[in-house]
Amino acid sequence: MKIKHAVIFVILLTMGNFLRLYIEDKRIPDIEISEEASYKKEKAKKENDLSKTDKKFDVNSVGYDELLKLGFQKSKAEKIVEFRDEVGIISDIKEMKNIPRFGDAGMKQAKKYLYVDEEKIKKFVSYILKDEYKEEFDKNEYYLSLLITTNAQIQEINREYRQKDTPTDVISFAYNETENFGAMNMLGDIVISIERVKEQSSEYGHSDEREFYYVLCHGMLHLLGYDHIEEEDKVVMRRREEEILSKFNYCR
Repeated sequence: MKIKHAVIFVILLTMGNFLRLYIEDKRIPDIEISEEASYKKEKAKKENDLSKTDKKFDVNSVGYDELLKLGFQKSKAEKIVEFRDEVGIISDIKEMKNIPRFGDAGMKQAKKYLYVDEEKIKKFVSYILKDEYKEEFDKNEYYLSLLITTNAQIQEINREYRQKDTPTDVISFAYNETENFGAMNMLGDIVISIERVKEQSSEYGHSDEREFYYVLCHGMLHLLGYDHIEEEDKVVMRRREEEILSKFNYCR
């Protein structure tokens, strides 16, 4: 019995040495924890968390994934996107109170991280004026009003001032045709139905944003004297619209 146990012990010892030599011969590389990999992981984590940023995002263009990174719950992020799709363009953050079950907490979060990019509209309008007036643009100040409204209200305006009892996308009132403000460059008023914009974007296969800036451009050109009653004038106006929209990558 002793001999048998000794033989087994020797065999096990031999196998152990063999396994040790085999493993060593395989030269298994050491596993190192890379500081660079850890840094990249931490950086990625920070990039996926925008809640600590001071930056605000345009409510009309912020994406669903960005809303999640800002800390919005999935349900609230979905509601924001659905509401935006429904109304077309959000012209004031206060409109988000109309989002069902959005709550005070949702509004507080929206006011903290989201805003309406009015500057974008101003830049668009300024570009049209500068492109039209050239060197005269920097020498003068220009004034106009923009009302973003509903189908019902624009129909009322259309009925009262144009004797057309139907909603439309945009109405322009050029002051140079009816008013005299002397040295002040009062261009006029533009009224846009955001509901009609959304209907047309769906009909033509455009984004709501592209359609909004198209009707704004159309209204601006009317203030500047363009028209489309005659076919020749229509060709000129359409060409100008496409030139302007292409500058902002709003193409068909």
